[in-house]
Amino acid sequence: MAVLLSFGQAWAQSDWKGASEAFAKFENSASISDLEAAKEIIDKAVTGLTRDAEALLCKGQIYAACAANSDPGLSDGAFEEAHEAYSLALQYDKKMRYRHIVLSKVYDLKVAENQKGIDHYMDKDYAGAVPYYKNAKLMNDLELEYPRMAPLDSTVLYSIAINSKLAGNNQEAIKYYEKLVSADYNNKEIYSSLIQLYGEQGQEAKVQEIEKKMKQKFPGS
Repeated sequence: MAVLLSFGQAWAQSDWKGASEAFAKFENSASISDLEAAKEIIDKAVTGLTRDAEALLCKGQIYAACAANSDPGLSDGAFEEAHEAYSLALQYDKKMRYRHIVLSKVYDLKVAENQKGIDHYMDKDYAGAVPYYKNAKLMNDLELEYPRMAPLDSTVLYSIAINSKLAGNNQEAIKYYEKLVSADYNNKEIYSSLIQLYGEQGQEAKVQEIEKKMKQKFPGS
């Protein structure tokens, strides 16, 4: 029984190349049926037991394409699957053979999620923008954990903070404005926003703390 199970796992992990071929076909055709075919194959081939970084990279790419699709049948939960696949690919890529290409795909997904946040922001759907900016931050977290080297993407933090504030989620806004202060982000507005938010909550000690930091950062303020 154990031998049969081992054989089945080996077959499944090698069959991911069929998904790679189907995905390559999708990239040329942009046909949803080709993407669906690639997804169906990869779901069978790459399981929780998979430790093959290249196979996990393939799964990440397929699900990133699903996340970009307007069909909820493909896009729902796709970002989470792509994020997990890329994370595992980086984790199991012990010899760093695929790190550069995985990180390039991580960057692409970060940009795509950030753009979705921007689209919601432009439509004044601030609450709807925040989850996409948070997704972008998750991808930036991977860049930081497995550097090429990647800097902290402070613009993503700023986008989360400002959209949270505009959506009326002040605690979330404070959380990310504070992260920006800790990152020494060079924008006076983050300090004035924190002063305003803490002031509205009656936290005078925090107001004074941020005012002091702002004067140190921006003399003459």
